[in-house]
This record gives sequence, structure tokens and C-alpha cells, in this order.
Amino acid sequence: MKKLLLSILAATASCVSASTVSLSSTPNGPSVYDALSALVPNGGLIRVGYLATANTPSSFVEFGTSTVKNSGVGTSIRPSKVNGSVNNVTEADDAAFNGKDVYVWIYNAATEGASTQSGLFHAVATVFPNDDPAGVGDTVSVLATSLTEYINDPKYNVAGGVQGRFDAAAAANADGSGTGRLYLGGIVPEPSSMGLLALAGLALIRRRR
Repeated sequence: MKKLLLSILAATASCVSASTVSLSSTPNGPSVYDALSALVPNGGLIRVGYLATANTPSSFVEFGTSTVKNSGVGTSIRPSKVNGSVNNVTEADDAAFNGKDVYVWIYNAATEGASTQSGLFHAVATVFPNDDPAGVGDTVSVLATSLTEYINDPKYNVAGGVQGRFDAAAAANADGSGTGRLYLGGIVPEPSSMGLLALAGLALIRRRR
């Protein structure tokens, strides 16, 4: 019984001391659009973390995850938002993230593997809070207007693709973002499409011969 009580207290303490990143400082949060200017479906993966090496997506260290979702007043008509909070549930101590710049990586599907587009955004002037055992001051909010810097990911930088970007001018649009739009970058052709392109190329070569 004593061991059980101690384990419960330890678990409670770990939850209290965990750092938290709020994904938006507003009730609505920014809206997420794909490279074709269509809303990304709810459920798209959001990863929060930092880059161990500047401007190198492969060095991304994950802090926690969330999903694109409905948010704000009239949530039923305001889907595809970046909102809610992310906690670090994989680290016993969040010290590894203390003071690191926050990066938000958004995908157009529920998993990275299923995604054909993504946007890796640097939350400018936003850093992970210092992990205090008492849980004091362990929360930081990402300003929607700080997600303005897009980090190029070679995987999604394909011919005909579009770089991710932030559009502040879209703040007053009917989607109710109130804080601009985040556009994902890159369109990766499906395997079937690549096969058709290859066949077309072979046919063209034969015709020239």
C-alpha cells in the first residue's frame, strides 16, 4: 500500500512538473491550408520540438504532439486550427528542452508517413520554459503571428511543389482564423502517378527513336 501511494505521488509530481506549450495565444488559433489553398482536414499531425542543428529538419527533437482541430467560438464552422496544448510525456525531466527555440511541424495527414505535405515553422522569439519541479512558470504560448519562418524540408521540396508560408493578410477571411493562415509546402506525387510519368517518358523516347 505504501509503495502504491508513493508511486501515485511520484506520477502526480511528474505531471505537475511537466512543461507545457500552448499552441495558440488566441481562442481560434491560425488555420492550416495545403499548397492548393484548401483547408487541411482535422486530425493532421502537429509535432512540437526543437532543431538540434539550425535549419536542418532531420535534427528535429520531438517534445510532444497534437492534431489539427476545430477551435474557438463557433468551433463547428472553424475547423483546421492550430490550438490546444502539448505536454512532454516521453521525458522524465524536460531539462533537455529548456531555453530551446520552439518549432511546430504540421502535416496534412494523421502520421508523417501518410503525409504528402508538411510545414516546419519556427516560432520566432518563443523558447521552451525552464522545467520547475514545482510546476511554476512551465507554460509558454506560441503566438500565431510568430509562426512566420518556414524551414525547408528537402523531402517535401519537389519539382512543382510550393514552399510553406504564413499569410498574415488572411486574418480577416471568412474561415475565422483571426490570426492568419499557415500554408504547408510541397506536393509529393503518389507512386501510381510516378509510374504513369515513367511510362509516358518511355513512350516518348521510343517515339523519338
